[in-house]
Amino acid sequence: MRDSGPTLLRRLGQLASGSYPLLLRLDAQEDGVPRLGAARRSASSARSARLVRLGTKGKGKGSASGSHVSATCWRGPSGQRRAEPARPAGPPPAHDPFGRGGSGWAEVWAQTAEEHVVRYTMHDLVHDLARLTMADGLIVVDATLKRKASAHEYCSYSLLKNYVGTRKMSNILPSKMRVLRFSDCGKLDIPSGAFSFVKCLRTLDFSETSGILLPDSIGQLKQLRCLIAPRMQNESLPEFITELAKLQYLNINESCEISTLPESICKLGFLEYLSLSGCSRMSKLPESFGDLKCMVHLDMSGCTGISALPGSFGKLANLQHLELSNCSSLQEIPESLCGITQLQHLILSSCDSLKRLPEDIGNLADLQYLNMSKCRRIEKLPKSMMKLQNLSHLDFTGAWHVDEALMASGNLTNLKKLSLSGCNVNAVDFIGTLTNLEELDLSWNTHLQCLPESICNLKRLHTLDLSWCRNLESLPSSIGTLGLRSLLLDKCSTELMDQASSLVHYSRTLPVFKVLADDVSGCRKLQLLEGAHHISELRILSLENASCLEEASKAKLMNKHNLSKLTLSWTTGVNRHLNDGDLLEQLVPPRGLEHLFLEGYGCTRFPGWVMDISGHLTNLISIVLRNLPNCSNLPPLGQLPCLEKLSLSHLPNIKKIGWEFCGGKGTFRRLSSFEITVMEGLEEWNTTDSAEDGVEDVMFPVLDSLTIRLCPRLRLKPCPLTFRECEITMSNQVISSFEEAHKISHHTYSTRATKLKLWGMHCQSIEVFHHFSALQVLEISFCDKLMSLPESIRHLTSLQSLTLDACGGISALPEWLGDLSSLKTFKIIGCQSIKSLPSCINQLKELEKLQIRQNRKLKEWCESEENKIKLAHINVINVCSAAAVIGVSSVAAIEVN
Repeated sequence: MRDSGPTLLRRLGQLASGSYPLLLRLDAQEDGVPRLGAARRSASSARSARLVRLGTKGKGKGSASGSHVSATCWRGPSGQRRAEPARPAGPPPAHDPFGRGGSGWAEVWAQTAEEHVVRYTMHDLVHDLARLTMADGLIVVDATLKRKASAHEYCSYSLLKNYVGTRKMSNILPSKMRVLRFSDCGKLDIPSGAFSFVKCLRTLDFSETSGILLPDSIGQLKQLRCLIAPRMQNESLPEFITELAKLQYLNINESCEISTLPESICKLGFLEYLSLSGCSRMSKLPESFGDLKCMVHLDMSGCTGISALPGSFGKLANLQHLELSNCSSLQEIPESLCGITQLQHLILSSCDSLKRLPEDIGNLADLQYLNMSKCRRIEKLPKSMMKLQNLSHLDFTGAWHVDEALMASGNLTNLKKLSLSGCNVNAVDFIGTLTNLEELDLSWNTHLQCLPESICNLKRLHTLDLSWCRNLESLPSSIGTLGLRSLLLDKCSTELMDQASSLVHYSRTLPVFKVLADDVSGCRKLQLLEGAHHISELRILSLENASCLEEASKAKLMNKHNLSKLTLSWTTGVNRHLNDGDLLEQLVPPRGLEHLFLEGYGCTRFPGWVMDISGHLTNLISIVLRNLPNCSNLPPLGQLPCLEKLSLSHLPNIKKIGWEFCGGKGTFRRLSSFEITVMEGLEEWNTTDSAEDGVEDVMFPVLDSLTIRLCPRLRLKPCPLTFRECEITMSNQVISSFEEAHKISHHTYSTRATKLKLWGMHCQSIEVFHHFSALQVLEISFCDKLMSLPESIRHLTSLQSLTLDACGGISALPEWLGDLSSLKTFKIIGCQSIKSLPSCINQLKELEKLQIRQNRKLKEWCESEENKIKLAHINVINVCSAAAVIGVSSVAAIEVN
């Protein structure tokens, strides 16, 4: 639709005065007038948002014909959106005064529906007028600076930064603003009357605060349409929120303090979007919830306390999107849900307690997307499910129980994407009936041995994922006739990959490319990769089969500028045609590479581009070096400026990690994750280097996660590193390094670690915990020689989670356990010698969850009538029977298995 400038201005005026939140953005020109953006997050989900974009097109102002401006306005009715909307033309703006950047604009723009987009043109003079008018409409206020609100009396859009609640908002913000967003704020406790001065506010956004206690003056914002208040600190949704009669969008994600919604929520008669994601303490919805007749989008993902939905749920007649993922306590879906005939998206992933679907689910005639991934307790699907003829996306990933006979009924004629990944299926003979299928995921089905010949019926199939189907013996001969664009065979048998190479073009198996031996019919050479210019990921396997260096150079990896992930893999223990070092020297990656995985390389040293890696691959984010049997010297990786993740695994000839690994001073400045696995020969790791001025330079200054597994000889010198999370598995000498560090006076330290996992430590005592005063999570597993719980744990006053797993030597828990005043979760798995809990268990007032598994004696102790009194402050659940309540409480759960 095209329209003239005056009509456009009238239309803009109608939008600005209308009942919907307005999102307006003006593209900046040479004069630097800022673009305007408001409330992106609300718009990206709220389907009623109105969106206007103005941008200059055509010839410049100096041209004879002048220029024109195109404007695009999303004005469609609420809730109407196509599953795959077209994106209007024109690049996204590169800057957003609200700090969201171009990607945020793309997120909004991608959700507009083509049939609801109206395009206008207007003369550049009219455009200039609009820009000048809107230039004063945006204000960015830093609360730490003195500023008078009267200077911007007519501003409509306000961004308030660094506000801490001490200054009166009426003194710094205009009273006629329509959009207010808080940015760079911590937890906010706003005075009760803070918002009483502003009457026209439409959008209030607290999304960039770390928490907010909503003041009651919000109830006076009678024009408010959009409220975004994640991490809300109120214990329940305040009653004054339900007085906001015009509210259409409400987001209170991750508000873990909220336990209930008020019955009066039904007053929000115009509410279309509600997000309760991550409200883990919420145990139920009010019966009046069904009176929210305008509800279109409801997100309850991560509401782990919800066990049932109210019977009135079926009254949400306009609901189109329902997300219940990770509602781990939800046991059933009410039959009334089947009456919501407009429902299009139903997401039930990771609903661990859900045992069945409603029998009449087939009545959801408009349902297009159904996700039941990891719903492992659903053993039988209702027959009516095959009536879902509009279903286009069905996800059973990890669901385990798939009714193959039911799927074979052939009624899901519009199904385009099907995932049966990890479903433990033995056969998929029904696949041939799904003739519109475009994407099929059968990965991680280790019992699947063959595919039916009827797969050739799937003429529209373009993606087939068979990764990790290790027992799949062969592919149907007809698979080469399909128009496959991608055949994924990662971790399949060598024979299967060889067969695929003879049946389909090499490009179909990308990103996996396997180099074949010369005696294989239709053999592939590395030079075939010369034409693969646009790939972003490439995994080259079986490089031991390469027979010509010239062939490797013709692959021209360096010229593949879109390549961001590269795997180079040799098979160990087999004969080579070429020296690995000479071959690797020809496989130089492009400079923009971000992820490098090197496996099976057989030489003792690396070629020049690897030894100068910090000068060549400056964009590398992650490196994995695995199974390098002869490597005796590591390349200098410490000077890579962007490196964040590093993994060294199965390098038996590496004896020492020293400062030659760093390549100089100022090393690993961004490395946050470091993993060392199965390095039996590694004996020493020098973690610091003394500079000339006497100040020690630490090897990994910003390390967050450290993992050390199966390094039995490794000792850290002169002292352990600082980190936030650490896992140490079967590496006793590392623990000894920790214990010895505090004995050296000039290395007395306390780490900033909050999470520590100790696995398979073969020692009778562990006394390292005095270093971990900030520890919040501690797991001690498979330490069978440990005779008692280390006493240094009693001083961990910040500890919130403690796990003891398979520690058979511990016969009793100490009474000082009651000193762990912050403990919220306590897990005992196995530990058969522990037959009772200490009397101090009732002193743990913060304890919310106690799990006892694989310990029958301790289970019986918990179930005795005498000991129920000691556990009266905790809600006890038997996970075997799913709901056997033993104690009385409103707190959380004890799981006894």
